[in-house]
Formats: sequence, structure tokens, C-alpha cells
Amino acid sequence: MQSIKEYLGIDVPNDKLGILQDVHWSDGSFGYFPTYALGTAFAAQYVHAMKKRIWMWTVCLKIINSM
Repeated sequence: MQSIKEYLGIDVPNDKLGILQDVHWSDGSFGYFPTYALGTAFAAQYVHAMKKRIWMWTVCLKIINSM
């Protein structure tokens, strides 16, 4: 926790308020992080491809999200 204070200037008094604030870590479900990371990487690739191929991609997303 000393490193968090040194690197980020954030005071974390204990693990419960630090790295273990994510419920997946505290209950031992360590496999969720890779799936979130992969999902974010896939989403970035989808947006990149949409920007290249669909000139009105933001309008399309707004229409889809309003359904």
C-alpha cells in the first residue's frame, strides 16, 4: 500500500479499501479480469472498424441504444 501512496498519491488504509474493492478479487474470482480485458479490446476493434466503414456510425449507435 506504500507504493500506491508513492506512485499515485492516494492513501489506502487497508486492502479492503484498496485492491480488494472489486468484488471479483475479494471472493476469489480472478478469472473475470481477463474476460473484461478481452471484451474491452474487442470493443475497441469494433469501434475502429465501424469508424472506417460506416460514416454515420455515431448516429447508428444512438439509434441502436434507443431501442
